[in-house]
Amino acid sequence: RDYENTIHFSRQAIDSLEKAGLSPAYLYYMIGLSYQQLKNVPLAVENLKIVVSLTTDHKNLQDNYCSSRAYQELGNISLRQKNLRAGRNYLQTALNYAKRISLKGYAVNNINKNLGSSYMATKDYRTALFYFQRSIISGCRNFSDTMYFANPTLEDIFLTQNLITPLTEKAYALYLLYEKEGYPPGYLESALYCQELAERLIESSLADIDEERSELIMSDLR
Repeated sequence: RDYENTIHFSRQAIDSLEKAGLSPAYLYYMIGLSYQQLKNVPLAVENLKIVVSLTTDHKNLQDNYCSSRAYQELGNISLRQKNLRAGRNYLQTALNYAKRISLKGYAVNNINKNLGSSYMATKDYRTALFYFQRSIISGCRNFSDTMYFANPTLEDIFLTQNLITPLTEKAYALYLLYEKEGYPPGYLESALYCQELAERLIESSLADIDEERSELIMSDLR
């Protein structure tokens, strides 16, 4: 992608939107993402904070989607910079806005996963499990059990690819609690089941890719 052109055209569109009294928040968000791709973190942060300033609760142009995405990106940037406290605070705020839109789906799934990973990095496995479990719940139709040992059925999962990582990370956290901290064998059993679920999701995803390729080949032959 030509990120510099994205920035240029977004800035032009922002002027038009502001003159019309419309929110330019999403365009500032795109500019922030473009600066991230260009490795210009300070300008990425500056534009993401503009999104927040335009869209949070006390503003006239409140936008839960843009607020959630901007806070999520700010959180991910802070985590990459090893600023765990700021990163987690940003992600928690992102999660609060995302839940206003839906308790299920990609946004809630991904934010919970990133929060869980941040606690895995500091070896706080129980808190990591708290977030991984909620990441898994957000990708299932009916499953809602917050207990660490509980797992969904394969058929209940609708975010197939997005649940591979939280299931794998949950399995590893459960294993570490069993292996390193002497937790009961039930933790190991649950870890093995989680890993099996993740592997079955990988197999399902690969099968879907092969099916799509086959359909494309058949359409080319017609």
